[in-house]
Amino acid sequence: MSSFIERSSDQAELRTRVAALVRQGHYQAALDALKKSQPTVDDLRVDMAEVLVRLGRAADAERVVDSALRRTSGPTTIGARCQMIRGMIDRDRGRLGDARESFLRAIRDADECGDKGTAVWAALRLILTVAEESGPQAAAAIVGSVRRRLSQLGDAQAVAAFHLFLGEIESKRGLFDAARRHLRTGRSLLNDEPNEWLSGYADIAEACVGYLESDIDGAARRALDALGAGMASGHRMTTVAAKATLAQVLLSKGELVQAEAELHEALAQCPRGGGAETGILDTLAQIRLATGDFAGCSETLLDIDRRASSLDPQSFYHLCAALTEIRAALTAAKPKQALRAATRAYESAKQRSFSTLSTSLRLLQAEALVRTGRRNRAVTVVAEAAAQAGPAPMDTLAEVNRVAAIALAAGGDLAGAGTAFER
Repeated sequence: MSSFIERSSDQAELRTRVAALVRQGHYQAALDALKKSQPTVDDLRVDMAEVLVRLGRAADAERVVDSALRRTSGPTTIGARCQMIRGMIDRDRGRLGDARESFLRAIRDADECGDKGTAVWAALRLILTVAEESGPQAAAAIVGSVRRRLSQLGDAQAVAAFHLFLGEIESKRGLFDAARRHLRTGRSLLNDEPNEWLSGYADIAEACVGYLESDIDGAARRALDALGAGMASGHRMTTVAAKATLAQVLLSKGELVQAEAELHEALAQCPRGGGAETGILDTLAQIRLATGDFAGCSETLLDIDRRASSLDPQSFYHLCAALTEIRAALTAAKPKQALRAATRAYESAKQRSFSTLSTSLRLLQAEALVRTGRRNRAVTVVAEAAAQAGPAPMDTLAEVNRVAAIALAAGGDLAGAGTAFER
């Protein structure tokens, strides 16, 4: 009996120590502590599974989760946590519908068990999954219920994550002021309870906003900060996202060799089939296009379809890749193909409230219209895109003027085209 009590005390102490490391975002250290003790109870095994997912070892985590679920019947805290971990794995692999269902099951089971913490974290991940799958507007529909859960839980880190996630979502809607407000709030909440993973997440989100607002140097600094956070925490996807973001910045500066090197490193660490992998391959395709390697660009875009077969073709990252596909078609003098792809992708982006993305697609649609001889329609589309853009980044405004100049020049208005180019 005394040895059993001693083992139970040791396991409880280990759980406390691991929980503290996870809360700080030190996942490799948490795994090291778990491995030394060889956990024998499901609570600790599930702790290990969650840490393994964050470290990029999804297959190992799946084995632990499947084993724990076989010993679980009915709604339990263990079952709820396992469903959440399954959702995390599915989301990384691009199976967004499966991830959504796993998070919903995790919330339902956690609610029945009174596990408010698991319910909140599953709900937070659900917001990101719905935003990627169906767009920011769809995600906005569940934000209110998540706010209520957060107020009941009273966890500063969970509230910080909520604001950081919303910051990312708002940036995809082109609402950069709102995105920055959320990111500042999330950062401030981490001051008293720092977490390397969430800090890295904030760095990446701020790098993306900076890039979209043409603050290239600021974006580079934040991407490097995120890379440091990824190394400190061991969180695999932070490192992947940091390298992918840094590569996009390097591409915009014309440093193509270094950009490609970062992308290959990111690709080697990235789960197959998910949005992150699609984004990396898309940037590689952009490099091929920039160097005039049209065959390589086309092959890389086809590789996206082969690798990400389970990812919804209308999801955010696929629609971003559509931009590259359309630009490649225009460069290869295939305007009809470009027009079809731009029209299809624009409707999907508009339906999902990806505002900045839909404006870029609309402008490419206008350029394709000019090249198919439909100049008057192109002028109308450019005007609509300019109105839709609102307080757009400088790059988007420059693209509006570039396409307007092409349309005007095609109609013989060289003076008007020159003015548009100068803008």
